[in-house]
Parts: sequence; structure tokens; C-alpha cells
Amino acid sequence: MKFLQQPIEKKLSALLGAKVTFARLSISPLSGKLEAEGMRVEGESADRPLLSVGRIEAKIVVAKALMGQIVVKSLVVERPEVFLMQREDGKLNIPRRPEKISKDGDEEGAKWEFEAESIRIKDGVVRFQRGAQVSVVEEIHAELKCDDRGRIDLAAIELRGKTDLQNWVSSLPPGATTNVRVEITLPWRAIFPGRGRE
Repeated sequence: MKFLQQPIEKKLSALLGAKVTFARLSISPLSGKLEAEGMRVEGESADRPLLSVGRIEAKIVVAKALMGQIVVKSLVVERPEVFLMQREDGKLNIPRRPEKISKDGDEEGAKWEFEAESIRIKDGVVRFQRGAQVSVVEEIHAELKCDDRGRIDLAAIELRGKTDLQNWVSSLPPGATTNVRVEITLPWRAIFPGRGRE
């Protein structure tokens, strides 16, 4: 079902407010698997995407897939890299989601739902640029458990890397760095009140 790649790219682009492409995307209804490689969410610079992902694997409901519907039950995201940049006005380079999402192209491809029981993130990297300085947090690993409606309910996140502290505390001397290691395991609603179970 490779013919679904373009409609899925189109829908995700409308949802995120930025162009989304895949180097390869395939869906196997009989095995209940969706695989994608080389995902890119375009940023403000052509040579620096806002998000790139090496590989994505999703388990989907076989019965729904045979009817042309995609219901995601679990998701693994490998080697995601996020590039955030603070503009001169202080805002980040995150695209603004359109108030109204066009339904153009719905007839061309499958409908889908997100009912994932778990989301795993492997070997992630976040780069943050402020002026000429870039801070990097790498080796991001996360496992997110979702409730029966696909909403994140429990998060176990591990961050490792090195960042330039002078980007965050201007009184420090240039070149002051620190190793970063953070491990978090707690209910999602404790991080974002009102976004857990209703």
C-alpha cells in the first residue's frame, strides 16, 4: 500500500502547518505494520528541517487496515532530531497549526485513528539555537504509556548530553558546559495538569 504515502504526507502537512515528507513509507495490512524511513518536517531553512526521523514503526489494527483505515496501536520512533531556533523577536521556529485543517485528499487515502498503547522514542537529539550559539541534548530515550483513548498517561524519559550553560545563564564565562542527565517516570498529568485522564 505504498500509494498511501502521498495522501498521508499531505494530511500530516496540513495538521502540523509545515511540509512533511518520507523517503519511504509502506503499510502491510496483513501483518498489521506501518514502516517509514527518512521523515522530514521542513523548517524555515531548506537545509535544516524542524524535525527529521530516521525510522518509524507502528503496529496497526489488521481488520481496520483491510478496510483502508489506519488505527495505530503502538509506535516506535528511532533517531528523531529536533532543531529549535529562537528568532530575534523571542519566538521559536515552531509552525503555527492552521485553525481550520483542510480535508482535501481524504478520499484519496485511508482514514486513521491514534489509539496507541505505547510510544517509544530511541536515540533522539534536540538542538536549540539562540543567536550564534547552539546547545545540544542527545541520547534522548522515552517510553510513553497511553490510556485507552490514545492519550499519554505515563512518561518515562531519559535525557543525556552536554549543553553550553552560557546560553542560559549569561553571567557565566563563555564555554562553561555541563553534562545533562535527567530521568523522569511519573504520570503525564503531573507534568501537564488537565491532559491526563478526563
